[in-house]
Amino acid sequence: MKIFTVEEFNELPVVEGFKQCPTGDYSGISSFGDRCIFEEECSFAEECSFGVGCSFGVGCSFGGWCSFGDMCNFDDACSFGVGCSFGVGCNFGVGCSFGERCNFGDECLICGREIAGFGMRYISGLGEFNRTLYVWDTKDGVYCQAGCFFGARSEFVAAVTKKYGPNHKYIKAVDFLISE
Repeated sequence: MKIFTVEEFNELPVVEGFKQCPTGDYSGISSFGDRCIFEEECSFAEECSFGVGCSFGVGCSFGGWCSFGDMCNFDDACSFGVGCSFGVGCNFGVGCSFGERCNFGDECLICGREIAGFGMRYISGLGEFNRTLYVWDTKDGVYCQAGCFFGARSEFVAAVTKKYGPNHKYIKAVDFLISE
């Protein structure tokens, strides 16, 4: 993967007001302005700062304490480190994963659903694959994510019950996270 320098980043083309950023390693750059479009699987170091309206492709990876401005968009399967901060109106695709102490601004969307109540909680290390279970409180109800599954709490409980039975630790973990 190409490692971009600040000078190379500054020379990337701007098309219709958006800086076009090809797939690459941007870990040597700490600050990105408004309206950047990053292709799939880009990687970024800790404490990066992104401006308003940035867009990120599938599988981008961010270090801890990155900060994202209002209206950033993230495709499926982006990964965020500990303590990332998201501005108003950020939008996240299916399968995004979030580290501890991430903060979500007003009107953030998780798979098109507005976050409400407690926002997001999670437990790591569940099951034979050490999965992380995320529970999202949205205005449409509670949603769960574990592995490739993302859906409403009722769908999650039905899927787990069908595969493992009604008293499985995933169901207990969801209930614990909701009540915490």
